[in-house]
Amino acid sequence: MSTGLRHVIGGAALAAGILLQAAPAFSQAPPWAQQQRRPGPPQHYQNYQRAPQPGPAPQTQMRQPQAQPQQQAQPQQQAQPQQRPRSEPVQNVQERAVCLNKDTPSKALIEACTVIAITSIVVGASVPSLQGLIEARRLQGAATMLATDVQFARTEAVARNQPLRFSLHPSADGSCYVIHTGTAPQCACTGGGAALCSGGAEAIKTVHLRAVDKVALQANVSSLLFDPLHGTSTPTGTLRLVGTAGREIRHVINVMGRVRSCSPLAAVAGYAAC
Repeated sequence: MSTGLRHVIGGAALAAGILLQAAPAFSQAPPWAQQQRRPGPPQHYQNYQRAPQPGPAPQTQMRQPQAQPQQQAQPQQQAQPQQRPRSEPVQNVQERAVCLNKDTPSKALIEACTVIAITSIVVGASVPSLQGLIEARRLQGAATMLATDVQFARTEAVARNQPLRFSLHPSADGSCYVIHTGTAPQCACTGGGAALCSGGAEAIKTVHLRAVDKVALQANVSSLLFDPLHGTSTPTGTLRLVGTAGREIRHVINVMGRVRSCSPLAAVAGYAAC
């Protein structure tokens, strides 16, 4: 298990433990919501008023002179609007707070712990695959740069009308290659900086491949010489870039100075099998 994976799982366990210790404090309702409810019926029953029911119509005598007042009183009685019952008032805010905060904090705490546990498991399972993807990208990037530099040495020799060498050297923290003039022993890699040349040789480009990047450069030749007239390579050679988990990319340089790239057993995506 990698160090990063252990740190992720340890941090998730620590956060879950802190949340579980704080569960009693979160499960209590706030002070303003802990007041006791007043005895008696709810307030909306006290404020409720029944609508007045219309009483029985007054009895009238059958005397003819009183017929006209009875006809006038009836419209007055119908003109009175019927009183509607008042709407039910909103419940007390404190009572609502007690109902809402009764079980919510403890449930939310349990859900938070569950989410943290699931997240830590998912992250822990994905760390190895992400690490392998990063290492594969580093190997592909180094292989692309190496092939480009080989072609650069060939074209630069033709452009300068001067023989150029592509020399490989081991370094203190990995491997190194130099594009330079002169003979092969005249230039050598130094610790992380430009190559050191002697005897009138000139270093054109220096590249260091650090061991911390987990990419190693190996070859069956120590130096390649590119002819300025035809761009040919003497001798031919195979440059190998070796990564982790059995990944490897090879650059085969033929006599014409051209590069063919492949990967043993097609271990690296995008490269043909060697």
